[in-house]
Amino acid sequence: LKEEGFYYIFGVRMRRVKKVRQDILSRQGRYKTIKGDLKVKEVNLEGDRFIICLNPEEEKRDREVREKLIIELKERIRTKPSSLIGNKGYRKYLEVARGSIRLNQDKITEESRFDGKFVLTTNTHLPAEEVALTYKNLWQVEYAFKSLKSILQNRPISRPRLRAYHQTPDNTRGHIFCSYLSLLLLIELRGRLKVKGDVPQWDEIIRDLRSLQVLWIQTSDSKDSVPGKIFFNT
Repeated sequence: LKEEGFYYIFGVRMRRVKKVRQDILSRQGRYKTIKGDLKVKEVNLEGDRFIICLNPEEEKRDREVREKLIIELKERIRTKPSSLIGNKGYRKYLEVARGSIRLNQDKITEESRFDGKFVLTTNTHLPAEEVALTYKNLWQVEYAFKSLKSILQNRPISRPRLRAYHQTPDNTRGHIFCSYLSLLLLIELRGRLKVKGDVPQWDEIIRDLRSLQVLWIQTSDSKDSVPGKIFFNT
C-alpha cells in the first residue's frame, strides 16, 4: 500500500505483534477523551504511527470477566485439576510443571494490559481522534460489501458453460465499477428517503419500485400538445 501511495488505517493484533505488546502499550502518556467514552493516545515508533484506543466500559467488563474466570480456576485447581489439562480457554492463565497446576500470575498481569484496548496503525496525517472514529465506522465498509453480495445480488458473474469467473482485468474492473455504482444509487435513494422522514427496509423499497409504473397520457386532441407523465403505484 505504501509503494502504491495509498493511505491506510489498520487494526493491529496486540497480543501477536511483539513491538506493540512490549513497546507501544508500555509507553507513558495521557489519553485524550473523544466521542463518548472512547480515549486515544498516539505513539510513534521507528517511523510508524500507532493509536492506542481505550474504552473504559469495555475495560471494566474485560476485568470482571477475567476475575470471575480466575475464581473458577482456583476452585477447579483445588477440587479437580485434571479437568483443566488441554482446556484452551484456561491454558493461558495456567502453569503446568511436574504434574502440578497453578495460576500464572505473570500471564494474568500481562493480560490485564489489553483490557478495553485496541491499537491502530496508520500512515495518514489525520488527528488521532479522527483515526479512531474512522476505524470505528469499519462496520459501514463491511455492510457495503454485504449489501453488494446480498441486497444488490451483485456477485461475480460466471459463464454457465465454463463455470468460470472473470478472465481479464478489464472485466474485473467493469464489475467493480458496476457494483459500486449500484451501491452509490442505493445510498442516494436511502438518503433521499431519510430526508422525507421515511427509512424503510430494502425489501420494502424493492417491492415498491417493482410495482411502480409510468403512464403517458395525451391531455389534448391537438397534435402539438405534449403528453403528460404520471407515476402511480399499483
